Amino acid sequence: MMEYLMVAGILLACVSILAVFLYTFKEHGGRILDLAASEFP
Repeated sequence: MMEYLMVAGILLACVSILAVFLYTFKEHGGRILDLAASEFP
């Protein structure tokens, strides 16, 4: 039973870290896309 709880906790931590990364990249994603689009003709 302890193994299942540890795996569930690790998965929850990974999902929360990914959610934070996606949120920050979504915040700054518009500027990055604008910069990338301005360099292409």
